[in-house]
Amino acid sequence: MRPDGSGSAGRLDAGRSPRLVVDTNLFVAWLFRPAAPGPRRLLDAWRAGRVRFCVSEPVLREIRATLSRLPVAGSRRQELLADLEDPTRTEFVDPAPDSGFRCADPADDKFLDLALAASADALVTSDRALLEVEGFPIPIVKSSAAPVQWTGQDDRSEG
Repeated sequence: MRPDGSGSAGRLDAGRSPRLVVDTNLFVAWLFRPAAPGPRRLLDAWRAGRVRFCVSEPVLREIRATLSRLPVAGSRRQELLADLEDPTRTEFVDPAPDSGFRCADPADDKFLDLALAASADALVTSDRALLEVEGFPIPIVKSSAAPVQWTGQDDRSEG
């Protein structure tokens, strides 16, 4: 049950956009390969309002720092950050308390903490340390495995 009594984490309530915690690597992948199906369909769904991304200050800080170091078009990076910081597109969850869950990379624990604090429907990542976490009550999925009902697109239909 979510704190507001509306359902359980990892299961979508009717009429509500899926709430996703997205690891930094999805944004990096999209900036380097904007046509890559997994990241593109999630970002398209987010920008169209079919899903909501959840962030905390530590997660947003990591995304900003990582993207600022990338040798990619500044305008595309700035547009992505502006969208991510837009409260009509993104749900800000602070503070995200320590969940008690750990992965092999302690720097990634903040994504687990955020997913639980946000009662997210999924944590989306390609990071092996996060994908290998056992017993986590929220699905941890790769962007290519995000359900079609969330994104409105099926990767299998793409070339």
